[in-house]
Amino acid sequence: MTEGRFKTVFFTFSIALITCMGYMVCGNWIGWSSPATYLMKHNKTDLDVTNYDMMIAMYDLGNIISPIPCGYFLGLFGRKPTISIIVPINMIAWITILVWTSRLDVLYSARLFAGLAKGMTICTIPVYVGEIAEVKLRGSVLSMFPIMLAMGMLCIQMIGQVIDYQQLNILGLFFSTVFTVLFFIMPESPYYLMQKNRRDQAEKSLRSIRAKDDVTDELAMIEETVAKQMQSKSTYTELFTNKSNRKAFVITARASVFQRLSGISPRTIGNPQLRPIAYKCSAASRSYQNVEAERLSVITVGKYLNNNFT
Repeated sequence: MTEGRFKTVFFTFSIALITCMGYMVCGNWIGWSSPATYLMKHNKTDLDVTNYDMMIAMYDLGNIISPIPCGYFLGLFGRKPTISIIVPINMIAWITILVWTSRLDVLYSARLFAGLAKGMTICTIPVYVGEIAEVKLRGSVLSMFPIMLAMGMLCIQMIGQVIDYQQLNILGLFFSTVFTVLFFIMPESPYYLMQKNRRDQAEKSLRSIRAKDDVTDELAMIEETVAKQMQSKSTYTELFTNKSNRKAFVITARASVFQRLSGISPRTIGNPQLRPIAYKCSAASRSYQNVEAERLSVITVGKYLNNNFT
């Protein structure tokens, strides 16, 4: 690999890695439920929670609402500005539960807003990362999404075993702040700039992403691709009126429903009512010992990684 090629690959993966931290923040919110619920059940917070299911479900409610309007935002405002909207939503959600520690309505609202941010993250970041990556690197770069999501869950569930409720929320705010600071310097997608007939800015953006001056060939390819896309604009109705699109939609919907009904959500979130669970370390020499459910959450993330990458 030449030095110029190394710089291109390095910059592309660096930008993708920073952007995929948005998925890590989502993982923080998902993983937060297990240690937080444990602390609430053991009266180690100022909250008087009676309906834990509702508290956890508010996150998915927000996730349902935001994806469709977010698709319009991508075309209207651009990729980077739309992702930048996610940043303050997550930070505000963490800050509110840090400031109003005993307000249950604030916690519900914060979870709802964080869910809105998750829905936007799932819609925007894959588009942005896919557009800034070279075609030959796109598959490798897009594989970062589940890795960063699992890393977010793993970090907050492991560290959440040894910290209190306020520190747990500060940890979540820390990851959101790091993502905010790092994403601020990211370039706009050259595809979006080309769609808006801002060719000079698209060329400048592509140069910064590829870390080289000569991007003539790739810029011409982007221009040709965008021209074809602009000529064949589609609407949501084509998802159901076109036979191939309808078939793809049905397959995707069935797979998603099966995944959810198979219990991936409760396994990922963790069940604090499982504490403690007895297991036998060694039939010959060890007696039964208690396993805290926080450790089970780490095992859950390990299973998630194993199922997706082996």
